[in-house]
Amino acid sequence: MQRNAAKSRAHRGEDLDDSDRRESGMSHSGIEDGNAMDDLSVFMQTDTGTAAAASGIQPGPEAQPPRTAPHEPVGVPPHGYDDGEHLDLEHQHPGEMEVPDVDVTLDNMKTALEFIRLLQNASLDDGGLDPEVIERVRNPPEEPFKIGDDDVLLSIKIFLAVANASEETYNAIREAIMGRFPEVGMLTLYKVKKTIEELTGVVGQKEDMCINSCIGYTGPTHYDKIPYHTSALSGLAWLNELLDGHPERIKTELGVHKDVFIRLVETLEDIGYCGSRYVSLREQVAIFLYTCVTGLSVRHVGERFQRSNETIAKYFKSVLQMISGPEFYNRYVKLPSADDPIPLHISTNPKFYPYLKNVVGAMDGTHIACAPSLEERPASRNRKGGVSQNCLACCSFDLLFQHVLSGWEGSVADATLFADARQHSLPIPEGKIYLGDAGFPMCDVLLVPYRGVRYHLAEWGRAEARPMNAQELFNLRHASARNVVERIFGILKRRFKILTIPCEFSMAVQARILPALCAIHNFIRIHDGDEINNFATDFYDPSPGERNGELGDGAASVAERERAARIRDQIAEEMWQDYQNVLERLADL
Repeated sequence: MQRNAAKSRAHRGEDLDDSDRRESGMSHSGIEDGNAMDDLSVFMQTDTGTAAAASGIQPGPEAQPPRTAPHEPVGVPPHGYDDGEHLDLEHQHPGEMEVPDVDVTLDNMKTALEFIRLLQNASLDDGGLDPEVIERVRNPPEEPFKIGDDDVLLSIKIFLAVANASEETYNAIREAIMGRFPEVGMLTLYKVKKTIEELTGVVGQKEDMCINSCIGYTGPTHYDKIPYHTSALSGLAWLNELLDGHPERIKTELGVHKDVFIRLVETLEDIGYCGSRYVSLREQVAIFLYTCVTGLSVRHVGERFQRSNETIAKYFKSVLQMISGPEFYNRYVKLPSADDPIPLHISTNPKFYPYLKNVVGAMDGTHIACAPSLEERPASRNRKGGVSQNCLACCSFDLLFQHVLSGWEGSVADATLFADARQHSLPIPEGKIYLGDAGFPMCDVLLVPYRGVRYHLAEWGRAEARPMNAQELFNLRHASARNVVERIFGILKRRFKILTIPCEFSMAVQARILPALCAIHNFIRIHDGDEINNFATDFYDPSPGERNGELGDGAASVAERERAARIRDQIAEEMWQDYQNVLERLADL
């Protein structure tokens, strides 16, 4: 289940990827001094659709107001997308740009000449601007310019250093830096350009006046289009090659074996989903899985499937909605019931049974890489300095997700996520308990370790010592049982690279990705049980949630905390007494 945070901002209509924008030059949104600005507006509507404002100044993109709509609390992943959520991919590849069919007459040539003359004589003074604004444009004051966000500053410096290089060069530098320093949240090329526009007022423009003027003088010229996707191996052909080839090829590219992929498509068909006229459901699912497994951009995935950026983004979102929708999600991600038997991991281990007989799983938070807007970056910055969203999940001891809460900013602590989940969408069965770390509150449904006492298994491994009292023994066994949640997060992030690489979808879409992939993980776990053995048993979550113990107790009343503390002390004493008895028997041998 997914609930976007009440304090998170629902991003509406943001671009999906920096690849979704054409390369553009940088020019000031004004016109230099001259005369006759008023007459210019008559001629600013050209045949190719390039228009200027009536004032004669070419408008830049409208400033986007801060997005303030809060995510709505829900008990299951939201159904569908908000009306404001749309694809903003109104671009053409340069090779695909159409040249208008223009009938050239003497009047056209006169119009072009007059247009050029007016451009030469255009003046800021005739543009209707405030005199103070004009003065600042002509004589900009020398003011200190500071950028507080280190990642934004680094991104701008890299961009300026390679301004004349290609987009591939910038992306290569960005990937190299983030590969060496994962905590650095460098902006994509498109985000850098948008940030510079916001900070400086310099906007990216692409003019076609020259083309129209040339047509005015020489007459229409017919250009041959250069097709972009020309590979002989289409996306569907590549998918069929994977299905018919070595079984490990499809596992490498799509993250699932052939039989699991086919079963997944059939399950979605049984629910009622189907392909479109030109893209089968199989190919849609393959687009989604390939994007999640590789973490590649829309443009790179489009190259692999020989589809346009718009098509790739459309079907990624479509399948994301299918997987995170209640028909599929609730079938594979669900909480245990009060009648479920004691987990085998507990009942068959004398270190855990009977002490933890009411424990059904473990709970923890994890950080997922994200690409928020400039306004939201400060709230999304986590304790390590990176930009992320913090998510909460419960899992069983057999590595199945039971509950997922996503969409909170990276600065939020695990205890806050738990308080929200408990209030809205986490109905833990009566009498059942989850294991949580010291960042969670002491309460009836959580069993947490003693604070200030050695806890994590790595600490015990370095010490190479036995527990010296009941609290140390309890913490040791608690950590041993609870590490299943760190392992499942580690497996999920190893399986799907998109969780570790910021993607250029809106935050509303990014918040749905984790629940969807948790459902896919469970689907694989159920239908391909041995596949989990491909992951190392000692691989754990590299980006756990915020461990802020100071915030932990706020989500429970004093009476509830005291009741939970008594239960924990009783369990610890029982463990310690039995442990001492075992040591005495061993000493007598």
